Parts: sequence; structure tokens; C-alpha cells
Amino acid sequence: MKAHSDWGRFVYCLRDANDERWISIGHQDEWNCDDVHSWSSFNFDGWRYLRFELPGHLPYDNYRLYGTTFWRHTGGDRIVDLPLTIEKIIVERRTHIIYVNDVQPTNAQANDVLFGDLIAEYDSAE
Repeated sequence: MKAHSDWGRFVYCLRDANDERWISIGHQDEWNCDDVHSWSSFNFDGWRYLRFELPGHLPYDNYRLYGTTFWRHTGGDRIVDLPLTIEKIIVERRTHIIYVNDVQPTNAQANDVLFGDLIAEYDSAE
């Protein structure tokens, strides 16, 4: 992704095999992580390879995988049923950022966020 340090972010909207929606912004008004590592934030200039963990559950006991804590679910049983389909990717941009102790405008309108290839990485062949 190519970005311009305006602390915007991308948001994934996914659908699982049972049509349950998964959104990478956590649950409103609930205890969740909502990307505490800033993996989805544009806190850099230029091109960078970004990773974001997908939601998932183990098949034998539906144990929730670590990356699932970043995801909100709607319209289903709260269990990720593979395969996942990308519904959309939302790009959020900020108009102002804090620079030391001063609020400064960003150049978000003049600088586009560009996407490169979208790749799914797996821990193992299974």
C-alpha cells in the first residue's frame, strides 16, 4: 500500500460461507482490541507491505483464533465458516493530525492511497 502518514486506515468487510459479515473494526461499546497494533493504519510514507490477521476458529472446538479479536461479526453464529469472500475494502482518511502539541491539516485530499497486490498468507498448507 502507498500512503502518506495521515493516520487513516483501511477496513476489510468480509462474508463467510454462511453469509455472516465480518468487519475489521471490532465491536462498538464492547471489550475488543480494534487493531491496537495499528496494522491497518497509514502511519508511514511511501509503499509498505501490510498484514492484517483474518478471523478464524479451530474446527474441533470452535476455539477463536487470536486475530479474530479485531473483527466485528453480524448476522450469524459468531463462528467463521470458510471460505471468506471480500465484500469491500473501505479507506478512512483524516483531515487533521496532532503534530507534537498542535493540530495540523493533512494532505489527504491531494495524496491518494494506492493498493498493490492483495495476497492471502497461510501458516500451513491445511
